Amino acid sequence: MEQDRISFAKLMVFSYVDELWTCISDLLHPSIEELTNLPSHGLKKEELVVVLYELFQSYMLVAMRRDRGLFTPTLREIELALV
Repeated sequence: MEQDRISFAKLMVFSYVDELWTCISDLLHPSIEELTNLPSHGLKKEELVVVLYELFQSYMLVAMRRDRGLFTPTLREIELALV
């Protein structure tokens, strides 16, 4: 059951970034459903950090900043983006 919840959350994160290039900080927005017009990923902040770190480290996601271009964020950068 827990694995299904995490798999659903990963699918939702992929949906957010595939269509919208969603900012990491928006993933914790209380109205993410309204912002994205998609269901919420349903994760708590701590869970989201772990999932995002896993996705970035396995090169399934890539981050982008204007001043840096495309990159793989560190765990600390992910945590700071979600403050």
